[in-house]
Amino acid sequence: MLLSRVLTALILLPLAVYAIVYVEGLWFTLILSLVFVVGAHEWTRITAMSASARNIFIVLVVVSMLFLDRFFSPLLAFEIAAAALVFWALSFIQIIRYPLICKRCHQTIGNMLRGWWVLVPAWLSMLAIKQNPLLLAENFSVTGGWLLLGMMVLIWGADTGAYFSGRLISHYTRFRLKLLPQVSPGKTWAGALGALVCGILISLWAHDFYQIELFSAELMIIASMVLVAVSIVGDLYESLQKRHSGIKDSGHILPGHGGILDRIDSLTSTAPFFYVMIAVMV
Repeated sequence: MLLSRVLTALILLPLAVYAIVYVEGLWFTLILSLVFVVGAHEWTRITAMSASARNIFIVLVVVSMLFLDRFFSPLLAFEIAAAALVFWALSFIQIIRYPLICKRCHQTIGNMLRGWWVLVPAWLSMLAIKQNPLLLAENFSVTGGWLLLGMMVLIWGADTGAYFSGRLISHYTRFRLKLLPQVSPGKTWAGALGALVCGILISLWAHDFYQIELFSAELMIIASMVLVAVSIVGDLYESLQKRHSGIKDSGHILPGHGGILDRIDSLTSTAPFFYVMIAVMV
């Protein structure tokens, strides 16, 4: 399991970094859209949609992407990302109250609407980040690709930190306090702590690497902790859907990792939040 997980990461990580930083325009949009369309297909699986509902939902997502790409503007992306924050706030309430307020989680229309808000705003936010360079210090600007990579490194690093710290701390100290066992029995407070520590370390590296004079190191640490917490909400929300359906992984396309949705679940909540945060702070 661990070997296949590492091998898959070693193969895909360089490809992902290259696409994020160096692929531009239509090709980047197509690659990102393909990833999220596969994620949409996996959403229909973890919410147990019928075949007809599955097709309707995927068409809805694709048409939404085509429309938003055709009429794209930073303001439109900001408005949809801001609206997505309301969705994620409500989803957080659903997570901590599960299963008390999830008796109708698998109504088809509700699944489609929730799936749309999980996937489309994140896709649009990542496009918006990619297309907008940011002036971080005097005479120093970073391209949208590097900015997007910084966000993803933070989330990937936090996820990796959670994975290993949760297992190591639980193994050597017997500290196995569960985070939300009714939603995801495998996630622990030790893992969440490891994610936060890794997030802080990455934020300090990013402050130096990107030469960020616009924000202090202290502000970067606070922002990273908030983003990591938001990413955990996205992770838990997908876990909630899988738990309700009795499914372990959203798919099997990535050996050792599960499905595409299992890899982008944290990004679905983080990307809109990150885009709104950057837009407001800058």
